[in-house]
Amino acid sequence: ARPETDSIQEARLDCSWMSESILLDATHLPRLEEILKSAEFTYVGNCGYHAKLTLTLENGETLTVFKGADDCGSLVFGSFGGYSISDEADDEFWEMFGLAPNAEERLNITE
Repeated sequence: ARPETDSIQEARLDCSWMSESILLDATHLPRLEEILKSAEFTYVGNCGYHAKLTLTLENGETLTVFKGADDCGSLVFGSFGGYSISDEADDEFWEMFGLAPNAEERLNITE
């Protein structure tokens, strides 16, 4: 289930192509929460889910969100339900974590 009431206290991003996880700066937490809450229920897209977002809520609960790492604004909350966010929100998501919004740059894909 998507976070509805308890605020996000911590957001940590783990990506398959990086050895270190990224802790989101607390100033970005309210915007991240807006992006996640505005995600629309769709279906699980055929995306490369190579990023895992771990959210710690005020009540101590932990949520896991799998994020499409290609140019796909798809999210899977827990183990059920695909959601998607706009292209703009997808770019903003990556930028908040200090990563390139363009998948080829972010994933360091070279021809």
